[in-house]
Amino acid sequence: MRDAGPGAAATLSSLLTPAGRLVRNGEPVGETDMVRRSPDTRTSSQKVGSKASEGVSCTSPEPAQATTQRLDHTTTPRMAENVTKRASLEQGRGAFSFAPSPARASRRPAMAQTLSILIPVFNEARTVRKLLDRVSQVTFIGGVKTQLVVVNDCSTDGTDAEVRAFIAASPGLDVVYRQHAKNQGKGAALHTALDAFTGDFAVVQDADLEYDPNEINVLLKPVLDGHADVVYGSRFIGAHPHRVLYFWHTVGNRVLTTLSNAFTNLNLTDMETCYKLWKRDVIKQVAPHLKEKRFGFEPEVTARVAKLDGVRIYEVGISYFGRSYDEGKKINWKDGVSAVRCIVKYGLGR
Repeated sequence: MRDAGPGAAATLSSLLTPAGRLVRNGEPVGETDMVRRSPDTRTSSQKVGSKASEGVSCTSPEPAQATTQRLDHTTTPRMAENVTKRASLEQGRGAFSFAPSPARASRRPAMAQTLSILIPVFNEARTVRKLLDRVSQVTFIGGVKTQLVVVNDCSTDGTDAEVRAFIAASPGLDVVYRQHAKNQGKGAALHTALDAFTGDFAVVQDADLEYDPNEINVLLKPVLDGHADVVYGSRFIGAHPHRVLYFWHTVGNRVLTTLSNAFTNLNLTDMETCYKLWKRDVIKQVAPHLKEKRFGFEPEVTARVAKLDGVRIYEVGISYFGRSYDEGKKINWKDGVSAVRCIVKYGLGR
């Protein structure tokens, strides 16, 4: 850009009245006149010189005064003001410091969330170490960390030694280990685990290898995606493998689930499943009120969660590698009768 020189400033000064209005031939220019271009009265040589100056290419920064453009009688007060501002900015360029804003500087990466895996154990010396190894090797989605909460319900078969050996071999893991002085039941073991866990989510994992710990991620996903507050893993939906076992157990499960649904107004397909995952704020509302110490835990916790306002319950398909009684299965017909009692009791009560 060519140097406008001091003549530009003089031209600007001569065109402005003290009030900042443009004048022409000694008379103020009206609003309409300021947007209408007057005939060009320059000589041919002046026009040629102007065209030549327009063809000059700027290849390097010019001094601040070079930004003062030539003003003629078509310039408005706003244009003049902009020219002055631009000159000031050019003159001060390079003196600005673009430091991060305090709000941006104070931002920190979000803390990783933790999933507490609640593991009730009773006489599972054959499988508990293998189960703990499998759980500890799972990589959970969303960078979720793990906490293992193991509750030994007064086992008499070497389960305690297996759990302690695992803890000694895994110093980097967050493991909470509790023991009952006498056998009280799966529900009681889960009451202890629910009181001890500190994670953002909690899920139940049996120690008998009937459920694959890798599939906890399937339950975790709807929660991390913001859709669910509670997720049940159903053994009766999806394309996952299911071991074929006892017909009457299947019938019993479906009857109990249907009866539970009638009282809770849910449409679950597997109320009795081990795999139940809750957000911390949901299960902590329910845990202090839980009473059932055996397998009645399943219908009771389902009924109590269903009564909470605004809780979003989801269900996903999972695999099931069921055991026979020869392999250590413990539930029996008496637990089925107790489940009916719990469904009615907690379905009708508070």
